[in-house]
Amino acid sequence: MNILSGNLKPNLGNFETSPSWDEILDYFHGTELKNHFQKISTNDLRVSIKPQAVYELKDIWKDDCKSLLNTIDKKSTEPKLEEINAIEELSLENSLNKKLDELSGGDLQRLSIAIACQKDADLYLFDEPSSYNDVYQRIAVANIIRKLSDLGKTVLLVEHDILFLII
Repeated sequence: MNILSGNLKPNLGNFETSPSWDEILDYFHGTELKNHFQKISTNDLRVSIKPQAVYELKDIWKDDCKSLLNTIDKKSTEPKLEEINAIEELSLENSLNKKLDELSGGDLQRLSIAIACQKDADLYLFDEPSSYNDVYQRIAVANIIRKLSDLGKTVLLVEHDILFLII
């Protein structure tokens, strides 16, 4: 996920030095990954990622949820994204004034999903979005992700709960 998001360059098996983008593009010549990495290397692909390790968020942000959500770039060029009311649909209203270290694992998971959905991106990556959530919360998460897809957004989902995938 980190490689596909552009947060990490593929090392192409070289553990000593990081390859240049030209080397990476040459390596993937003739594949769809070349086009993907070309867009990443030129900053022509906007990616929003919901990482797997949501518990690390409370180590990074010491203030409340509301202040974190307010720091996310809301200058969306896609007005349809505003239709996705992630805070309400993910039942985060009671968590907005809490500090992140006061949140449960499920609250942190859903907050991370709300953050990812709030960004205007070309590609949305979700790494295990159902973990820490009960069955009702998992349905709400699945519905939010489906709404992104219904808006024509490209979504890549890594999930181990097969029932979540069929919702």
